[in-house]
Amino acid sequence: MKIKQRSSLAKNLQGALPKQAFIFSQKDLESLKSFGAIALAVIGAAGIIAAAVVAPNILQIAKHIPKLRRALRKSNEPAKNIARTFYYLKRQDYVKLTKKGADYIVEITQKGKKRLEKMSFNKLKVRGQKKWDGGWWIILADIPKDFRYQADLLRQKVKDLGFYLMQRTVWVYPFDPRKEIAFIAAHYGVGRFTTAVKTAWMDPQDEAALKKYFHLK
Repeated sequence: MKIKQRSSLAKNLQGALPKQAFIFSQKDLESLKSFGAIALAVIGAAGIIAAAVVAPNILQIAKHIPKLRRALRKSNEPAKNIARTFYYLKRQDYVKLTKKGADYIVEITQKGKKRLEKMSFNKLKVRGQKKWDGGWWIILADIPKDFRYQADLLRQKVKDLGFYLMQRTVWVYPFDPRKEIAFIAAHYGVGRFTTAVKTAWMDPQDEAALKKYFHLK
């Protein structure tokens, strides 16, 4: 599988495995401060690739990240750095390397996918549309007491993402957060207890408070 060289890794990650896990903005991707993280992201996006194909992409992407760009300038053999990175990922059991002719086939492992999921989970944000359509998304979490710990983690994550807390298990957001909420709920194992619905009407007092909270007109 050939990968076209791109200056942005964000597009490269579209359609990656699992889809919900790869919600990186370019700013998020630039915060990946190691060849290992970048390599794993590229490999995860492509699934199974030849090392000879992916290495130039990692070098190209690294040039757009100041810390890595400085490291490349100091290195006389950047290709060797990439090779070491692949073997590091292999030792960590994030990828499998299989010799094929003059190249190696690189395949991401389940452990590697979990590592990518954690990376993207920590960077998760809800992407707002350019223009608000006037509707409100309501997130409902009817989580049983047996899942209290997971419910607390879910509440904290939703709070960190800037949702408006309407009630203890009811949050509101002006833009479509279904993919992000599904990813979070699945991550904590409470997906079947979490629902997102959209409404075009809101109590005037509540709506005024929401518009003020989200800086909407």
